[in-house]
Amino acid sequence: MPVRYDDTVTFWKGALDQRQLYLERLATEVPRSSGWRIDGSVMRQERTDSDETETIPSHRLLKDRPGVLAVLALPPGYVVLMRWQLIEAVFTPDNKNVWE
Repeated sequence: MPVRYDDTVTFWKGALDQRQLYLERLATEVPRSSGWRIDGSVMRQERTDSDETETIPSHRLLKDRPGVLAVLALPPGYVVLMRWQLIEAVFTPDNKNVWE
């Protein structure tokens, strides 16, 4: 399921400014939602339910974090770890790293 330019991605505020990113694609029935959730990998362990999220159309990532666009076609259940624009790991739903 590829992501359209107007499908949305959700991220925790401040995540796109972090050196490392944690991206996870969840199955969703919400129209125009890609299912992608993005967080700074360091910040992820410190989240609470009250932390703020923001939703933007995926095409905005072209300006803010263009490296993320390379993984948006992955199906639900996948997790990606990135450092700046570089992919460091891609995990399948059964937790197998398929990035070398």
